[in-house]
Amino acid sequence: MQKNKKIPGRPVKKGGLSRSGIMLIVLSVALIAVVTALIILLNVRGGEESKPEETTPAVTTPAPEPTEEPTEEPQVSDVDFGSSDYSREFFAKDLFIGDSIATGFNDYSKLNAENVAASVSMTPYKAHAEDIALADGSTGSALSYAEKMQPERIFLMMGFNGLNSPIAMEGSFRALVEKLESACPNAVIYLYSITPLTANSSAAASIGVDNSNVISFNEYLRGMCGELGVVYLDIFSKMTDNAGALRSDYNEYDGMHISAPTYDIILSYTQRYIQETPEPEASSKHAPVSSPAVTTTSAPEENSTPDESSAPADSEPDSTSSLSEDYDKAFFADDLFIGDSISTGFSLYGVLDPKNVAAAVGYTPYKALNNAIDLGNGVTDTAYNYAVTMQPKRIFIMLGSNGITAAASMEESYRTLVEKLQANCPDSTVYILSVTPVTTDSSSAANAGIDNSMIRDFNKYLRELASEKGVTYIDLYALLSDDNGYFLHEYAENDGLHFKGATYKVVLKYIEDII
Repeated sequence: MQKNKKIPGRPVKKGGLSRSGIMLIVLSVALIAVVTALIILLNVRGGEESKPEETTPAVTTPAPEPTEEPTEEPQVSDVDFGSSDYSREFFAKDLFIGDSIATGFNDYSKLNAENVAASVSMTPYKAHAEDIALADGSTGSALSYAEKMQPERIFLMMGFNGLNSPIAMEGSFRALVEKLESACPNAVIYLYSITPLTANSSAAASIGVDNSNVISFNEYLRGMCGELGVVYLDIFSKMTDNAGALRSDYNEYDGMHISAPTYDIILSYTQRYIQETPEPEASSKHAPVSSPAVTTTSAPEENSTPDESSAPADSEPDSTSSLSEDYDKAFFADDLFIGDSISTGFSLYGVLDPKNVAAAVGYTPYKALNNAIDLGNGVTDTAYNYAVTMQPKRIFIMLGSNGITAAASMEESYRTLVEKLQANCPDSTVYILSVTPVTTDSSSAANAGIDNSMIRDFNKYLRELASEKGVTYIDLYALLSDDNGYFLHEYAENDGLHFKGATYKVVLKYIEDII
C-alpha cells in the first residue's frame, strides 16, 4: 500500500500558518519590542534625573565661564585730527606739564595760565627737581604745583631736551610718572608722544637728533605707559607728512616747535579723544604696586640711603654704599666738564648748570676738538672752543668710553686735547677723570665690544699721560667698582654703563673732597 499518494487535481493541505499570518506576527512582535524599548528608555532617563549624585563625582572639566570680548582701548587713530574746535573750559581742571613746546599753550593763550606748568629747558627730572615760575606767582617744581592743584587730568608733553641721552631720560620719565601718581592719586595721566621734526630742522641738528631718535623714544614711552596705567596719545603719526617728517603747516620756524594754530588742533584732538573713548580710572589705580628698582633713575631723596641688599655680596659694607652725595653745586660754578653721554647727565639731572657742561652722545677726544655741539650758552661750537671762550677755573675731561675699542688712535687725540687746553686756557687747572667701569651684565658694553680689562688698560695710559703733562688724575673707576672691578649696580643705570642720578652727586662730592 502506497503512502502519501497525491490525488490529481486537488492541492495537498500542509499543517501550520500561512505566509500572511507569519508576517502579521512578526510585525506585532517588532511593535511590542519598540514600545518596550521606549518604556525602558524613559524609565532609565527619569531615574537618572531623580537619582541623587553619587558620593564620588566623576572628574569633569568645568565649563569655562562665558568670555566677553576684550575691551580694548579705542585706538587714537579713530579720532579725527585736524579740527581746531575745542573748549578751553573742557581743560579748566587739568594741568599740562612740559618743555618749550608746551609753553605755547600759555604763550599763544590756548589755555589759561593756571593750567600750564612748563619751561623752555624742562626735562622729566627737572619737572620734579627744579623750580620754575608758576601761574600763581610763586616758584616751585611742576610736581609740587600738581600736588597743590590736584587736577582731574595731567598731560605730559616733553622729551626733546633729553633726547640725546635717552637711557638717562627713560628712568627719569618713569620716576616722574610714579611721583605724579603718588602726589595726585585721583588724576588721569596722559602722555603725548614727542612730536616729529622736519627733515632739515635746525633745532634738531643743534642737539644731534632726528626723527629716528624720536620714533625710538616714543616706542619706549608707549611701553612705559602700558606698564604704569598712563594713556599714551600718539600725535607723532598725526603730524607727519608722507616722508615721515613734520608737516610744513604745523612747523613754526626751526623744524621742531609748532605753529600757533597747531595747538588748537592738538587740543581739539585731545578733547575728542577723551569724549569719544571711555576715560579710564585714575592712573594710580592701574599702576603696579611697586616698580623694579633697576628702572628708577631719579636721584634719591636726600634722607634716603641705598638699599644694602642691592650691593654685590663681595663689596665691603662700608664702601661705596656709604659715599656721600652732599656736594656743593656752587663749588663748580666756574668749572667745565667735557665729556660724552655719561657726562651729559650732569646737566640732564640738574646737578650742574648747563653752562658748566660741554658734552654729547658719541663724543670722543677728537670730536671735542673738531665737532660742534649744542652748548649751555645757547650757541653751537666744539667743547674745546667753548673752553677757550669760557676760560674756566677748572676743566674736567671725562672721555674715553666711545673710542676705547680703538685705544691706540684715541691716545694721541686725548694727548692733543690736553695739550691744546693747557696752551689756550693757561689759568685753568686741568683734571683727567678715569673711564668708569661697566657691570658684569652691561648690555651697552656688550654691544660696543668693550670690557673692564680694556677700560683698565686705557686708564693706565690716562694716569701716565696725567703724570707726563702735570695734571691731576682722578680715579673714578676705583670709586665706583666692587672688589671684583665691576660697576656697582646700585649706581649703574639699566645698561650697566651710564649713571643713575645719585651717582653724579657721589662723583661731584668725591671730586670736591679731593680738590
